[in-house]
Amino acid sequence: LIIITILFLIKWLISYLRRRAYRQTWQYKMLQELCQMQHKLTEFTAQDTAIKLSEIIRRLAMYKSSRIDCAGLVGKVWLQWLGQNDNYKFDWEKYGQILIESSYAPPNKANISLQELSKLIEATKKWVV
Repeated sequence: LIIITILFLIKWLISYLRRRAYRQTWQYKMLQELCQMQHKLTEFTAQDTAIKLSEIIRRLAMYKSSRIDCAGLVGKVWLQWLGQNDNYKFDWEKYGQILIESSYAPPNKANISLQELSKLIEATKKWVV
């Protein structure tokens, strides 16, 4: 009984330390930020969320690939690059127009679909993992 208890405590301690270490990683922090963005998504915050999401995707792409490969890409070429380098084959060209257009739209005048923006956030979460 004592040995079983000790083994259980060791297993619990290892599990706790792994969870704690994961919470210190950039992936965990990025996923938390994306979840908060998705949770707070409303018609009023949609444009700001799209702009912030665009920045996050750019940072992720530079982290996963290299700065030289993707930092200078803009517009359709940027969306095509995302589509080619996405392991989950998300249709960035179809849904990613929001990322390109929202930055240049007047404040609160961008017509952004919350459902499409939510799909973009979900696709970005997959890039983090």
